[in-house]
Amino acid sequence: MTYLSTKGRLIYVDENKNEFYQFPTINELSVLTEEELRKQNFGYRAKYIVSTVDKIIENGGEKWIENISGMEYSDSMNQLLKLTGIGRKVADCIMLHSVSL
Repeated sequence: MTYLSTKGRLIYVDENKNEFYQFPTINELSVLTEEELRKQNFGYRAKYIVSTVDKIIENGGEKWIENISGMEYSDSMNQLLKLTGIGRKVADCIMLHSVSL
């Protein structure tokens, strides 16, 4: 599923012409449609991605995401659980890999 990564800013091209992208921002993801994601084989996840991006923007976008990393574990968990399709396991993974508590 490299499709999403190509929606971010190109940051490096190696000697073999492999392109590397920054993970897309919420604003860059906000232009994706469920139909477009389904065409890229995201299946049932397409609606969750679109819904989650919309909810993050509604909550304050990038600033909301930054604020989560400053919260206590339980507060971060509660915020992430408000997102469509995010359960405790996924919320724990998000915090483990991308939030510095």
